[in-house]
Amino acid sequence: LELAKQQSADAAAERLASIEAEQYNPGFFLFGDLDFLYFAALDAQRSAHPIIRRVSTPNRWVVLENQDLEVPSPKIERVRYLVEQREPLSDINGLAPVLCDHAVPIAARSGTRPPPLLAVCVHTEPFGTRSASLVSIQAGQPILFQASNGPSCRSNFCDYSHLFVSSPAHM
Repeated sequence: LELAKQQSADAAAERLASIEAEQYNPGFFLFGDLDFLYFAALDAQRSAHPIIRRVSTPNRWVVLENQDLEVPSPKIERVRYLVEQREPLSDINGLAPVLCDHAVPIAARSGTRPPPLLAVCVHTEPFGTRSASLVSIQAGQPILFQASNGPSCRSNFCDYSHLFVSSPAHM
């Protein structure tokens, strides 16, 4: 939420660039505003500071798996396929069922990762539960932010949009 307090995505990128990656667990995330979307990778083994870059959004939406956006991913291709089957979407609620998918893409089965980790919805004993988030940022509209507090197939998406209502950077 520290990044959400910034006046712009550019300011958030500057703030994030100043932190020491070793202070945080490794991870990947997106942040942005109406002008720019950024990808960030936090991994002290790769870099002392977060790796940050602007992201192009030609499809109006971005799928972030637990890896770098530039790494080809059968899981992300599966999500794109499922979303295309549901378009046109009237709002982000139409995306929630996509994140409940347990199918393992055929192209992913030849890799080294265990099959349960290759599905869109992941929840296994040794690797824990992955949650999912849906965010919509559109000019002239309130920010919509929903997240599951557990596996998408077992947990309802909770609405956290109120966290952004008072932020002048997003109005």
